[in-house]
Amino acid sequence: MFFGVRTLPEISWEEEKKFWQEYAQIYRNLEKATPYKFLNKAILNFIEPKEGEIWLDAGCGPAKMSQLIWQKSQKKVQKIVGVDIVLKPALETLANEEKGFPLELIEANLGSFLPFKDETFDGIVANFVLPYVIEFNGKRGKEALVGVLKEMYRVLKPGGVLVWSTPKKNVHFEWVFLASLPDMLNPYVYVVKKDIGRIIQGTRILRHALQIQEKGRLGIYNFLSKEELEEIHYKIGFRRTYWKKTFARQVWVIKAIKLTC
Repeated sequence: MFFGVRTLPEISWEEEKKFWQEYAQIYRNLEKATPYKFLNKAILNFIEPKEGEIWLDAGCGPAKMSQLIWQKSQKKVQKIVGVDIVLKPALETLANEEKGFPLELIEANLGSFLPFKDETFDGIVANFVLPYVIEFNGKRGKEALVGVLKEMYRVLKPGGVLVWSTPKKNVHFEWVFLASLPDMLNPYVYVVKKDIGRIIQGTRILRHALQIQEKGRLGIYNFLSKEELEEIHYKIGFRRTYWKKTFARQVWVIKAIKLTC
C-alpha cells in the first residue's frame, strides 16, 4: 500500500515570532505554578556553573535560566549571553536585576548559525526552545532539531554541558494545567496577594500550550521519544546524557556532556 510522503504544514518565522510575542505577555504567570518550579529544580540540579565561566541562555525568553545560572554559580560566572528572537521579556528582567548581573542580550534566531566562534561556552541552558525551532538552515522536521543540536555542540567547549528541556512524545499539557489548579485556586493568592486574574491567565496559558501540543502532533515542532533523542545525541558527539521527567511528567530535562576528546 502506498501512503505517500508526509508534507509538513507551512509556517513562517514571522508567524512564529508573533506567536511567541503573544505568549511572552502571559508566560511569567507560568513561572508561578508548582510544575514549573519542579522544572526549574531539575534544571538547577543539572547545572554546575563555576567562577569565570561563560554560559549561553539559548532562547532566553524572560531570562529565568540566566538568573538560575547566576544564582547557582554564587554570582561568580564571568558572563551569560542570552539570545532570542523576542528580547522584550529579557530586557524587563535585566532592568529589575541587581547591579552586576552579567547578562548580555543578543537578538538571534536559533534557526540559523549563531554569531559565536567554535567552543565559546562552558555551558548552555535551553529551556522550552530547541524542539520549537521550525527550520534550521532550510531543514525542517527532525532534521531541524538535529541541526540546532549540532549548533549547540559546535559552540560548546570540550567538557561543557548542554541542559535542555523538551515536551515528551505525545505530550498532554492538560495534565500540567490540572497540576497547576491548586496554585490558581489558592485563596491566599486572591485574598492576600490580590492576584485575582491567575485563573484567567492559567486558561490563556493552556490555550497556547494546546497550540504548541498540536504543532508537535503535526510535526512542525519536534517532540521525540527518549530513544530517538538518545540516538541523536550520540550521533552528534555527546557521550554522556542524564534524564529527568518533570512538569507533571510531560517534559524531559536532559543533560548532555561534550567529552574532552
